[in-house]
Amino acid sequence: MTQEAQDPYPPLAGYGPPAGAPPWAHVRPTNTKAVLSVALLWVPVASIVFAVLARREIARTGEAGAGLAAWGLGIGIAIASLYALYAAGLFLYAAALFALVGVGASSGGSFG
Repeated sequence: MTQEAQDPYPPLAGYGPPAGAPPWAHVRPTNTKAVLSVALLWVPVASIVFAVLARREIARTGEAGAGLAAWGLGIGIAIASLYALYAAGLFLYAAALFALVGVGASSGGSFG
């Protein structure tokens, strides 16, 4: 008197590949903007814009690529801030150089 254990719940519809399909047939497509946000990290403003657009689109469509968009956003912000620090350093260096040259020229002395 053996009785097989049966699953009390029917399988959920919409999960897994359809019967007879290869296992890789049910892969969600990756969002193209998320890929571009990582590929364009050398242009951090474009990377940040594509990452924000990708995150909105992924939330709406359910595509894959949320991690790529998060990496693109984070690294894009980090690179943009490094560029800003570099530009500020160049500005301060140029300001100091012009201040020193201006002081030397206005002193009336000669260099030789």
